[in-house]
Amino acid sequence: MSERPVSTVPPVPEAWGRIEAWLSAHAPVTYATLRPPVDPEEIAAVERELGLRLPDDFVAVLTRHDGVGSRQDAFTFPGGGAPLSLAELLDGARMNLDLWDDGSEDGEDGLLDGDYWHRRYVMFTGGNTPDGLVLDCRPGDTFGAVGYFFNGEGTRFGHWSSYAELLTEVADALENGTPVGRIAKYVGVPFAGELLWEPEPQPVPEPFSLFERAAAEPAPAPAGPFDERFRPVAEEGWAGEYAEFCLTFVHGVGPDELLGRYGASPGTHAERTRVGAVEDSARWTGGHLPTVRAGRAGEWAFGIEQGHAEGARDAVLRRLSRGTRAVSLHFSGFTALSLYEDGRRVTLHDTRGVPRGSDERDPYEVFPGLPGRPGTEPPSRPGLGRPLGAAVPTPRQPLRASAPGPALRGDVSAEPAPDPRYVTVPTPPGFAGPHREVLRQVCAALTAALGIDLPPDALDGALPSALILPVLEPLTGRGGFLPESVTGLLDAAAPDTLRTALAAQLALFTAETGLDRYPEVAAALTGDGRGPVDDDSPLGIRLRTVTAERAGIVREQGKELAGHPVTWDDLHGWRRREEAAQAVRAWCERPARQAAGWILPHREDPWWRTRFTADLAGTKEHA
Repeated sequence: MSERPVSTVPPVPEAWGRIEAWLSAHAPVTYATLRPPVDPEEIAAVERELGLRLPDDFVAVLTRHDGVGSRQDAFTFPGGGAPLSLAELLDGARMNLDLWDDGSEDGEDGLLDGDYWHRRYVMFTGGNTPDGLVLDCRPGDTFGAVGYFFNGEGTRFGHWSSYAELLTEVADALENGTPVGRIAKYVGVPFAGELLWEPEPQPVPEPFSLFERAAAEPAPAPAGPFDERFRPVAEEGWAGEYAEFCLTFVHGVGPDELLGRYGASPGTHAERTRVGAVEDSARWTGGHLPTVRAGRAGEWAFGIEQGHAEGARDAVLRRLSRGTRAVSLHFSGFTALSLYEDGRRVTLHDTRGVPRGSDERDPYEVFPGLPGRPGTEPPSRPGLGRPLGAAVPTPRQPLRASAPGPALRGDVSAEPAPDPRYVTVPTPPGFAGPHREVLRQVCAALTAALGIDLPPDALDGALPSALILPVLEPLTGRGGFLPESVTGLLDAAAPDTLRTALAAQLALFTAETGLDRYPEVAAALTGDGRGPVDDDSPLGIRLRTVTAERAGIVREQGKELAGHPVTWDDLHGWRRREEAAQAVRAWCERPARQAAGWILPHREDPWWRTRFTADLAGTKEHA
């Protein structure tokens, strides 16, 4: 290693002076985070300890500013890495040597001297992750180059030949308001005295629509016969042939009204068998929407689902119980029973231990026969460990007759050997053991308390049914994060002025995501409608459809549908559109100050803060 004479200080790159000048003029708060210079003798001491020489252009900047202060508003390079002080740089270099030194000599193959890391690499930025910018301090043609280190991937160069080249790109970007970066590009934006690096906005192509493309596809063939997927061992009791199900009852309504309350998708009503319902929910042409089959049980209408549990969702049960009562029974190894009256949950019993609300009734008072009441000890079954509920001596009944055979030694409950004429189908999880016994007891308690009695053949054959367009979940929380520099503007603005400025931001948000292509959304933005969005209104149906499109694309990403490969861009497009849909809901349902959390943090325009500030002030300021 050739040491640099202590008295020689290289000239500071001209580009760094341009960066300082820009910060001083446009981002004084960030400019103030630049630390005082470091003593050249300290730099030489670090070089000696690490056994390397730091590039002259890098040393020149250290002698001007020893990194930046550890503040949230500190200067960073595009992507978030803040320049380290010399002491921080040395600490990081020591840690990397300790972490990656495998004992090999310099020049030998090994992790430390391989592509992942080298003892003469120096990371000079830091942040919230182990990633950062790296200097190549190896002697040779690549000396002084700047690259990226990514934790788990290693170090990659070929981005900047020198530190001065990186600084020149940053200075040009700040002065011209243009994007900068090699892996991802960012735009430097001054706001409230700070420098913010915002991702360069990317065009969002029109995403593939399952629903629109499905409308052009031929109708699917009728469901096949009752095949092996639906031949598990049956048990006595409700839905005894289902390994998992959601069974929901509503008092005093018919099957058609029940499906409407669920949120039936227009044009999807049909008579469906159990097989047909499962297959229709699995088809992309159905958007992977849940299917509910409906029927009657005395004064109650019921809906049965397999593979979905719309009837167990709080938002759905509030709709189902409007003006009446609704009961949901959800079984999937656990058993959950809930009762709603006129849009309010009365009680909940869940074997997973989910607590009920403080204003709800004790489920053991509403349904006295429920198993597992605190203070009682249900009888146990040998070999099953902790009991889950009182055993109900109801034998399992196989779907097909079995030939007699010897019982397993020591197991008095063993069934006869299966008939070799039939294919052996593994019993799905949940059919054997105490979980089904608990389910039967819950069903018995439900019958005793409310008089609901599901006939044994109620779920057989074809039943009225529909695909369900899931209803909207209530908006909860505050939306995205807003810094104090923005919340201060919100708090200081007059209500009418704030609403006008947010309306402009929401219009831009829906435009950049493509949500404004739907007339229902455009009408909501120009109208005066305030209050909860009705799920069954044109706007509500559109917002529900956007959410369902995103959920369906998740299932189909990476596949080819109707000649179109479903890509990550399609998923990203629907996620962005769903974010905009939530912003529209917040605009309708929340005060302007609260709605801002769903609108502003999701804008992709790097200059949205500047324009929002101008709208609040009633001026026309452009970046």
